Amino acid sequence: MGPALGHGPRPRAPRLDWQLLAQIALCVIPAFTLVGLGRLSLGGQCFFLCLLALLAGLALRGQSLGFLCLIVGTLPAMMLLRNEFYYSGVQIILGAGAFLRFYLCRQELPRVWSNRPLRYLLISAGAYWLLSYFLTGVYHSNLRALELAFTVLCIYLLASHPQRLKTALAGLGISSFAIAFAFLQYGYRPGIEGSEFSLANPISFGIPIAVILLLSLAGNGRWLLLEKRPLWRWMIGLAAGFFLVLSTSRGSWLTALVGLALIFVLESRRRKALLISFVSLALVVTVLLQTERGEIVIGSLDLTFSSEKTLAQSTSGRSDQWLVFARAFPDSPVWGFGPGSGGSIYARYSLEESRERDDVFLAGVALIWHSLFLHVGAETGLIGLACLLLLIGVLFRRGLTHWRMFGDSVPLIGLLGFLVIGLTIAGLDAASGIFLGLGFLAGKVLHQPLFAVAKGGEVIPRAPGGGERAPRPWSRQTT
Repeated sequence: MGPALGHGPRPRAPRLDWQLLAQIALCVIPAFTLVGLGRLSLGGQCFFLCLLALLAGLALRGQSLGFLCLIVGTLPAMMLLRNEFYYSGVQIILGAGAFLRFYLCRQELPRVWSNRPLRYLLISAGAYWLLSYFLTGVYHSNLRALELAFTVLCIYLLASHPQRLKTALAGLGISSFAIAFAFLQYGYRPGIEGSEFSLANPISFGIPIAVILLLSLAGNGRWLLLEKRPLWRWMIGLAAGFFLVLSTSRGSWLTALVGLALIFVLESRRRKALLISFVSLALVVTVLLQTERGEIVIGSLDLTFSSEKTLAQSTSGRSDQWLVFARAFPDSPVWGFGPGSGGSIYARYSLEESRERDDVFLAGVALIWHSLFLHVGAETGLIGLACLLLLIGVLFRRGLTHWRMFGDSVPLIGLLGFLVIGLTIAGLDAASGIFLGLGFLAGKVLHQPLFAVAKGGEVIPRAPGGGERAPRPWSRQTT
């Protein structure tokens, strides 16, 4: 007779793939060392040459999961250095990773297609870009919708092998920390004048850092395989919090705060650890504020909360965009003004608004809407907004059910993080796709320790409070 249920050999504990992490480090550390020395172009070329060479090696060996892992792990670096290679190269690399996985593992495509929300996202993103191209004649109009969808797809494909997904998320930390160290000597956030060069909006750096901070705290750090490494968990969380503050990305701050509040509410056993982390970070930030770099952080806070600033100045023009949207939306409320028209619509209606107010933010300039909801509403009207809210509602229901069954709050954190990002920027990029990708993982079993209790031949998920919860039927679409 075989061993009784629950008395056989214990399965081997999952571990990070250190070979892949070494490859991620090989891509980002030398490149951002050069960037930190002021050699931006050389650093970008070094990064992409190394990345493409490693990706080619993985593809030739048929290691599609390693290919995806390397892509996701280096996303923050790709986003910041994309101008030094080919701006649309990020979409091409992400799409190539998904294609390689489908080609080498034929059962993946039916599995992805059976997931209705993911299928809906991919079709919608592709149709949105094609319509934008058809109406504007500009191929890169709304092309970043594909970047968002492909990032979600790559994360979802990795989730079928949790060890590789967690390795990729750990790689995000390596990439984000490499970027942070490169900018420490300048004391300026990416994209702000004052150093010898300018890269990008700081939120593209702040969002991945916020992901690492939240994953180091949620679920005892098990999404980064840090369950049994409390010191490492504390050090990584503290470093991520420090760099997040230093980024001065207010959108990333808000995203992280919402995620931390959700962890505090949903994970009662983590509240003590959260409070300790808050106190530790507060002490570090207090020391930071006494330095020259602290003046930059204070300046960013002053930009938002100073009583001498107007609302438009405090929100970097976002409040004016909401007013302009309120003027434009009634003129085409059902189907909007058409995909790809967002910039021209802002330019047109901001001029109309400026006839009543003299201080409209960049009136007459074709600006991207600083909110996913404004962007979708202006271009696709109530039809687009209804489709977006329907997708969010389905994912929220699944995330809530996932938490109730498995005690895992990360899919909810990912979805709410994406919503917060969507309130502050257009959210059609790979950084936002990381959060949305986590939101799509509801219903996927990613953590073996949650299934340690067996009764009568059935594996029983543990309840969020640490007890046992009877298994519930799970719909086919959520798997």
